[in-house]
Amino acid sequence: LYIGSYFDVVIHCAMVVEEAIMLNGTSKMLQSEESVLKELLKLLLEKTQNLEQIQATYEKDLEILRTRVREQESQISVLSTDVKILQSRDETSEIRTREEGPR
Repeated sequence: LYIGSYFDVVIHCAMVVEEAIMLNGTSKMLQSEESVLKELLKLLLEKTQNLEQIQATYEKDLEILRTRVREQESQISVLSTDVKILQSRDETSEIRTREEGPR
C-alpha cells in the first residue's frame, strides 16, 4: 500500500511538472502573440496618423480649390457684365448709324 501511494505521488508530481511545462510553453506563446499584437497595433496607429495627415492635406487642397472656383465665378460675372455693356454699346452704335444714315 505504501509503495502504491509513493508511485501515485510520483505520477501525480510528473503530471504536475508536465502541466507546468505546457503552461510555460503556453505562456511563452501568449507572450509572443502579445508582442506581435503590440507591433500590429503600433502599425495601425502609424497608418491612422498617416491617413489623418492625408485627410488634412486633402481638406486644405479642397478649400484652395473652392477659393479658386469662387474667384473664377467672380471673374466670369465681371466678364459677363462687360459683355453686356459691350453689346449695349454695339446696339447703341448701330442705332446711331441707322439714325445718321449714309454719309
